[in-house]
Amino acid sequence: MDDAVGTSAEPETNRAAGLVGAFPDGALELLQALDQQALISIADRRGRIVYVSDGFCRISGYERGELLGQDHRMLNSGHHDRTFWANMWKTIAAGQTWRAEVCNRAKDGSLYWVDSTNIPQLGSDGVVERYLSLRFDITSRKRAESRFEDVASRNRRLAAAVNQTQDPTVIVGLDGEVKFENLAARQLRETHCGADEPGERSWLFRPERVDPATCQDLVDHACRLEVFKRRIPVAARPGAPLWLDVHASPLVNEAGALEVIVITERDITEQVRAETERLAASQAVEQLQSRFERAVEGSLEGVWEYQEGTDCIWISGRLAGLLGFQGVSRSGVEVPRSAWLERVHPEDREGVASIFDLAAGTEAVELDLRIEELSEGYRWFRLRCRSSSEDRAVSGSLQDVHAQRTVENRLAVAMRAANLGLWDVDVATGEVFLSDTFFTMLGYEPGAFPMTLEAWQSLLHPEDFGGFIAMWEASTWEGGEPKVSEHRLRRSDGSWAWVRSVGEAFEGYAGDGSLCILGVNIDIDHLKEVSFRLEMAQMAAQSGLWDWSLKTGQVLTNAAYHEMIGEPAPNNAIPETYFFERVHPEDQPSVEDTLRRLARGEVATLDVHFRLRCRDQSYRWIRSTGVATERDEAGNILRMIGQHLDVHDEVEARER
Repeated sequence: MDDAVGTSAEPETNRAAGLVGAFPDGALELLQALDQQALISIADRRGRIVYVSDGFCRISGYERGELLGQDHRMLNSGHHDRTFWANMWKTIAAGQTWRAEVCNRAKDGSLYWVDSTNIPQLGSDGVVERYLSLRFDITSRKRAESRFEDVASRNRRLAAAVNQTQDPTVIVGLDGEVKFENLAARQLRETHCGADEPGERSWLFRPERVDPATCQDLVDHACRLEVFKRRIPVAARPGAPLWLDVHASPLVNEAGALEVIVITERDITEQVRAETERLAASQAVEQLQSRFERAVEGSLEGVWEYQEGTDCIWISGRLAGLLGFQGVSRSGVEVPRSAWLERVHPEDREGVASIFDLAAGTEAVELDLRIEELSEGYRWFRLRCRSSSEDRAVSGSLQDVHAQRTVENRLAVAMRAANLGLWDVDVATGEVFLSDTFFTMLGYEPGAFPMTLEAWQSLLHPEDFGGFIAMWEASTWEGGEPKVSEHRLRRSDGSWAWVRSVGEAFEGYAGDGSLCILGVNIDIDHLKEVSFRLEMAQMAAQSGLWDWSLKTGQVLTNAAYHEMIGEPAPNNAIPETYFFERVHPEDQPSVEDTLRRLARGEVATLDVHFRLRCRDQSYRWIRSTGVATERDEAGNILRMIGQHLDVHDEVEARER
């Protein structure tokens, strides 16, 4: 009985004597024997406590005198609801035994749990006279269960939180056993190591994947309850290097002991690759700068220096001679800036004058200019200079490039006349030069995109990418034979131009055995169209030709176009609806989609299969091929030509 009603009690000295006759022979002796250890109480039919064992007093914290005559409500913890107690009273009032786990409140306010069995004792008249309650202390077990549930609940919350995060996250033990991994972590592992990669142990703990010393360092950090942060290379599938930004945090239990390690694995492969490329690019720039400085030192025609705040320039003896100053020693002389500028071609003076404003900066400048010599008129020179913010000065050199510029100018004129795009690639350094015609033949302004192979590749038609890349493989250039690649490049208006790239390898400009490739791009768009027209003409005897003007909506056809569907040939052009009305309804989406892709430039030619309705209302399989021959400035198709081929028998044979 844990919730009864009562008001008085018998004296403590008579607490057991009054029970004589209430139990069968020997039962009272057993009750008295259990008095010290068992949690026993007896209540009369009104619920008043008439007997409590020593163990009951000890666990409740009440003196026996405080309990006798009271009811069990004084122990009510409030943990159980009214339904719970109503069920108990209903059961024992019916003379049945009731058993349940009950939470009681001791005198000091603490809670304790008992496994309680309430047994009603019936009199000779069959009416309940007393209630015997036998209890066992299960507080320790309930607390353990509560702690276990708290840990389980925490683990469920942790797993739920990990599963929600977008970063790949795993929870592992000290031996690397995976307790939990979220979807992102599993996808990362399967992407780089395959779906058959075992997932029972984290790949950070696999010596074939990660350096064991790194793994041990991670564990040592966790044992010291320290966070581990590091970029770690993982040996993934061949050809797929993987870098992870690993963040491992130890998780402790209530006792403060290490329980598991929560590891976040962020894929930074692209970031590392980009950093590596930037480092390589920086080193390449430094190498080029070094080459530049060595070249200047070996081929100087004259040197000069300007100090900020003055109107004079120091020039070497050689440069003084070029500018017409007589009697200057090799050690040079200071001259007014104006004296120098007077010798510069009027069109180039502005560029030369601007370099004197660079003294406060750290820029390097290179420009070509014409200088008037005393006896030969204007000659081309290359001016190179670098400013020093520390010295507030600009110093530079002049190199005679007249012969080189003359050849370059003539070559540029020839290239423009022939509509050839010149390109020059230094394989060792990655430097790329593209002539102005390279841009203009595609409708772009010179310099509209960076002079890089990547920018060139971005213009390629998707279907031609593989062939273009194969051309640039190092082995392709062995033997010194010219290489040719025909591919389509995207014009500025979005249309595609057929180009033939012809290149030949030679030893690099530095003379160190490095490879350079020089070549031209030739516009073969017209040639491709003529070839297509020739192919169509050769097939005209057995195919239906069509010429579709999208401006007028009219289509010119030959007799074979109509004969293959049993229709008489018309005398004039037919409306475009003539064709679309005869396409099988199931094939119309495919035809329309192919035409849209052609209009957007996603495909270069039309090539589609469909069924066309014949005069007798049957359908025949047709293959239609064609090409856009005219577009407006916005890239919209104005005219197309093509052919129909009867492929009905071939399709029927495949289906059979």
